[in-house]
Amino acid sequence: MSQNKIQKLGIKIPTKGGDLLLPDYLSFSEGGTTIFGTTPGGTQVTYSREQLLSFSKSPLSRSPPTGMSFIKGITNNVEENEKEQKEEEEEKNELILTIEEEKNTNEVQETTFFLMD
Repeated sequence: MSQNKIQKLGIKIPTKGGDLLLPDYLSFSEGGTTIFGTTPGGTQVTYSREQLLSFSKSPLSRSPPTGMSFIKGITNNVEENEKEQKEEEEEKNELILTIEEEKNTNEVQETTFFLMD
């Protein structure tokens, strides 16, 4: 295989220099260690790298947060999920029971069939 036929695939890796594409309202500082943005009212909000990393360890960043109110179609409620899981398990158990009953009745019919001969 020649060098000409080899296709090079790759993507540009963002660096501290600000190559990362950010929305218009966010920017990097010159060193790339601070992200800052401006609110519509003109207030400047600044976050350091350490601050952003500490947010990832916060209990509030867990998904879903505890104590969050339920909004149908948007958030999941733990109690509702547990109820759905119980219902699914009950349906599975009922299905297993009906299959086992059918097997038992088929075995009985087969044995009686063979006994008649």
